[in-house]
Amino acid sequence: ILDEDDQVVGAVIVIRDISEKLLKQQEIEYLSSHDFLTDLYNRRYFSEQLHIFDNPDYYPLALIMLDLNGLKLFNDAYGHEIGDLALREVSNVLKNTFYDNAIVSRIGGDEFAVIIPNASIEMIEKKKSEFHEQLKGITIQNIKLTVAIGYELKRYADQQIEEILKVAENYMYRNKLSERHSFRNHAIKAILKTLTDKYDAE
Repeated sequence: ILDEDDQVVGAVIVIRDISEKLLKQQEIEYLSSHDFLTDLYNRRYFSEQLHIFDNPDYYPLALIMLDLNGLKLFNDAYGHEIGDLALREVSNVLKNTFYDNAIVSRIGGDEFAVIIPNASIEMIEKKKSEFHEQLKGITIQNIKLTVAIGYELKRYADQQIEEILKVAENYMYRNKLSERHSFRNHAIKAILKTLTDKYDAE
């Protein structure tokens, strides 16, 4: 505020509370990189990070692909709420198994992916065993949760990251095919047990 001689005689200060606006902005930013159901990173963020980590500083770079067995069966037999519960349970085990610098994402309906920089086969096998051990104790509607896993390491710059991803996926699908028959038999028995427990007389 100036007087007649253009001398400063006062000031006006305006303070605006933008807490709510900031919170909404942070929420939008969070949702743009996270999966709403599992709270893991989403496919978009996974793709971005995959190319950022495709750098010799992070080699050997491990890509782990995972697929929840029988999600369609969970959805068809018990409803999507139970299918969603199965996905969240797998997500929680993934969070508990892999350490802070790993990028753990849900990249599709029943598919997950993990990026681990500066990895080794020994370390991946150890984490894989830990994951299976934790998952072993989880049962939903009498069905034990099982997940098919495949992985590959990128060691050299001249290897294409897309090819490494494809190899990891192929190993995962091979694992899924080998377990499909036993999982299906187990699931049918589990559904029958659930029905028997619920409708004993029938």
